[in-house]
Amino acid sequence: MVRSIPRHTRGQRARLRRSPFLPPIRFGLLIGIALTQAPTPLQASEADPCYLQQNTLEINACLSKTYESTDRKLNQAYQKLLRSLSPAAASDNSTNYPLVRQQLNAAQLSWISYRDQDCRAKLTLFAAGSIRAAEYLGCLVERSEQRTRELRGWIHGENR
Repeated sequence: MVRSIPRHTRGQRARLRRSPFLPPIRFGLLIGIALTQAPTPLQASEADPCYLQQNTLEINACLSKTYESTDRKLNQAYQKLLRSLSPAAASDNSTNYPLVRQQLNAAQLSWISYRDQDCRAKLTLFAAGSIRAAEYLGCLVERSEQRTRELRGWIHGENR
C-alpha cells in the first residue's frame, strides 16, 4: 500500500516556510556585524598584553612582568599621594596632614595584607590546576590596578 504525501493548504505552507530561525540574509548580516565588533588580536593584546601568549609558561611570565609594572605604578601613585598631602598654603591650619599620612600608611599596609590574602585564596582554589599561577598573578594585577585608580582619585581630589 502506497501512502500519499499529505498536501498542505496555502496557510500551512506559509507557516512551514516561516522558520523560527533567521533567514539566511539576516543571519549573515548579524554575523558580519558581530565580526566587525569583535576585537582584533591587536586590540585584544593592547587591552591584555598576555592575550597572544601560547602556553602556560608564557602566560605566567607575561603576567609576572605585568604585575611588576602594575606594582611599580601603584607605588608611584602612593608616593605621589603622600607628597601631595601637605598644606597647600601656610594658612591651611585645619587639616592635620601628618595624621592623614599616618592613617593612609596604615590603610595601605592593611590593603596589601588584604590583596595578598585574597589572591592567595585564589591560588589555593586552583591549587590542583596548571592555571593556578595565572589566576594568582591575574588577581595581583587586578587588585593593584584597582588600588592605583583609588590612589590617583585621591590625588585628583575625587576622594576628598
